[in-house]
Amino acid sequence: MKIILLKQVTKLGKKNDLKNVKDGYARNFLIPSGLAILASSKALTALEIRKKTIKAKITAVEQKLLKMIDKLDGSVIDMLARVGERGKLFGSISKAEIITAIKKQGFKQIKQDHIDLEKPIKEAGKHLIKIDIGLKKKIQITLNIMDAQKTNIRKKAQEKK
Repeated sequence: MKIILLKQVTKLGKKNDLKNVKDGYARNFLIPSGLAILASSKALTALEIRKKTIKAKITAVEQKLLKMIDKLDGSVIDMLARVGERGKLFGSISKAEIITAIKKQGFKQIKQDHIDLEKPIKEAGKHLIKIDIGLKKKIQITLNIMDAQKTNIRKKAQEKK
């Protein structure tokens, strides 16, 4: 019996998949549980329309992401951290902290798994960070890590003037 899955079913398929299953399995479990419907011609037509709308939404989201990525490409993001005498950080800068800095710049769609960072950053200065969102486009940003204490001293000196 041919059915269309309404939800993901373990070891059978994903939502909107067209599957051929045994009659008893479909009639006694899948259909009464609301996990599937019978694959009639009307249901198949509705499935095709649903797949087209989903594909259109995905394409629109991808286009929006590509525009956002183009704006982010090559940008410099400043971060403040506590730095020791030799330029070593007290602690390190991880992917989560980089994401927080990127989101402060207005790029909220970037996630931790998009950042290609081999190991946490432990030195002040400029570092190239690679970002791959999976849309056949990789970009690089520059992360500028500055000493928080020196920056605060400069700000206080400028405020006094």
